[in-house]
Amino acid sequence: MLRHRLAKRAAFTLMELLVVLMIVLALMMLAAPITLYFGRSHVSTEAANRLSAGLSEAHMVARAVKTMRGIALTRSSSAPANLPAEYRDEIQEVELRLLRLPEGGSPACWMQYPGFVSTTAGRNVFHSRVASFYRWDANAHSWQPDSLLAKSPPLYDPQNAGQGVEFPLYVEVNGQAQTRLVAGLPSSTAPGPLPLPPNRPGHPSPDESQVYTWDPQNPGWQAPQGTEQPILQSHQVLLARGLAQLHLHPPIIAPSKPPNYLRYNYQLLSLCPLPKGYIQGTNPPQFQNQRLMLRPGTAINLRRSIPNDLHWSSVPNSPYFPAGTPFLIFGESGSVVYPGNAFLADKTLNGWIVFWVGWYQEADFSMRPEDSVLVGVHTRTGRIATFQVNLDRNLGDEYHYVRWASPN
Repeated sequence: MLRHRLAKRAAFTLMELLVVLMIVLALMMLAAPITLYFGRSHVSTEAANRLSAGLSEAHMVARAVKTMRGIALTRSSSAPANLPAEYRDEIQEVELRLLRLPEGGSPACWMQYPGFVSTTAGRNVFHSRVASFYRWDANAHSWQPDSLLAKSPPLYDPQNAGQGVEFPLYVEVNGQAQTRLVAGLPSSTAPGPLPLPPNRPGHPSPDESQVYTWDPQNPGWQAPQGTEQPILQSHQVLLARGLAQLHLHPPIIAPSKPPNYLRYNYQLLSLCPLPKGYIQGTNPPQFQNQRLMLRPGTAINLRRSIPNDLHWSSVPNSPYFPAGTPFLIFGESGSVVYPGNAFLADKTLNGWIVFWVGWYQEADFSMRPEDSVLVGVHTRTGRIATFQVNLDRNLGDEYHYVRWASPN
């Protein structure tokens, strides 16, 4: 059998090299968008997981410790200056504190209404929108002004002092089914109390919805003089509406101790979203804030969330968070207690609060559905779940998978 030695090949031809290079380039072009897609998807999923982790921790603590705990969605100090207003890149842990004054164990307390106050017109009058608070001093055997500046945190006007009580704040008159929104607090430099004159109103103002003054020098309910405004003292608040009954004569208390039937005729009530870690007794209040930062380039898009940023804009401001800050707080049963049912009545998706989390383009801050993930919280059960954004229009809108999700 004859064997023929094959000649060795000297090299690849130019055409073969070009073909190989074209194949390599084609593979690279295909791999680039795939790599970028999965990279973006991973970043969005990581941001959604961080939001879910913050929610899950708050939910777990609320049930375990029997407290009201949740999160606030805020903007970090490192956020790009031109980041859209509806984007949030920081998760801050908060607790909902029930402010109830006087507190249990307090001595007898009494609310005087209407309050006797100085005005910007230079008069001292009883004002239909002012209430004054007093505390029984057992040592002096007398009623003494109960300054709101001595509370912790202090209850004074944040517009003048930078810190203060969390709104909304309410005055509830015990046993009379009357609750009034507090429209103003004394400033941190409020003047001291005025002595009450012997000449006092004999009946309430004629209309609770209107503002009236009663001047001891010119008795009778009258409208304020021009733009006259009350100058609140440290133990007074401004009410959004007048009361139907007078409280001008404090109870007579035996020198030994207050009677058992009298504790106080009012309460100050407020549900306060408060940063977690308040350091008791600090003035101004200080906090050991606990924050979770989203990865740079990702954010929570409130415009595409449910409720959206326009709905959240009705949330009032507080000394700790600006107006429109979204809060979500769980109660001890695990359900969502804040915002309440009145706010969420027509603003959820079958009971789901939905946050749109995603990666945004640096050029125009646009956030595409394919670069986004949905994080849902069911208001009744407190279930927290992550959903894919639906890209198939034949199935429905982007929230299709949330719409059909089980609440349990």
